Amino acid sequence: MILNIICTQKMNKLLQELLKTLGVGGIHSCGKIDFNVPEIFKLDSIKSFDLGQSNLNDIDLIYSVAREKKIPLLRLRPGKDELLSGNIQKRFPTGVSLVYEAGLFDEAKQVVKSYRSLK
Repeated sequence: MILNIICTQKMNKLLQELLKTLGVGGIHSCGKIDFNVPEIFKLDSIKSFDLGQSNLNDIDLIYSVAREKKIPLLRLRPGKDELLSGNIQKRFPTGVSLVYEAGLFDEAKQVVKSYRSLK
């Protein structure tokens, strides 16, 4: 645990220096990162958070922190049922981009059509 804290502190210091140099930026993460999100979201210049594998993380926890700080979450991957039931819109009413991985193009078209009709 101590090593994890030291690595997190060093990583955040490097990220802060990079974001300061660039002015602003987004953070991308593959894998499980929810344990470090509260620290990452303390960075002054973060403008978005891209989750390469959102399914490995506690998205509700990440969203609660992101929403408070007005940091959009990119590439959340809900299931078909969550999309088509409208539950995803209730769960994440603002500040997210969604990705649905359809098996076939016709399936993708049908999911998009059905999702758009929910409004």
